[in-house]
Amino acid sequence: FGHHPEQLDIFDQAMTAKAHADTAGILAAVDFSAYPTIADIGGGRGHLLDAIVNHNPDVRGILFDLPQVIDQVELTANVRFECRAGDFFVDGLPTADLSILMQVIHDWDDDDAERILSAVAASAQPDDSLMLFEWVLAEHPVDDAANVMDVFMLAVTGGRERTATEYTALLDRSGFYVTDIRQIVGPMCVIAARRR
Repeated sequence: FGHHPEQLDIFDQAMTAKAHADTAGILAAVDFSAYPTIADIGGGRGHLLDAIVNHNPDVRGILFDLPQVIDQVELTANVRFECRAGDFFVDGLPTADLSILMQVIHDWDDDDAERILSAVAASAQPDDSLMLFEWVLAEHPVDDAANVMDVFMLAVTGGRERTATEYTALLDRSGFYVTDIRQIVGPMCVIAARRR
């Protein structure tokens, strides 16, 4: 996308629209009020984090994404969260009571996904929480949208959708233990975990 700004703009608009569509369901299904500080890792322009802090006035938010993304966020008025620029493969991540990643891990193969999650674990204190918002494949193949998305992610990004068993193993290797996996809106699930 760095060499194709017109395609980047189309992609950004699509991801923004999708994030807005998923946000209401996530807010209805998850109580974020128990977490004084929430870091949204790879959170784009902060649509989910903005909704969380607006619904939970005692929550402090930290948005972490690439510098070119954060530059766009900082131009927006009325942002109620802190912005930090960096690359989660290179730079230290913010420490927070809860780190969230919405449809980030499915962009990556297992090795890179583990690197990202291990970086989150390295920034966390024992018992800090993590929530992934991802589509979760059925343990046995079925004909559904998540399987179609799995093929799409493999073809386009080299990433993949995963089963609950695969997410549990991935998080275990990365320094977390899973506390809950449940469907929250459409094919979207919350995968909740704690830092060991």
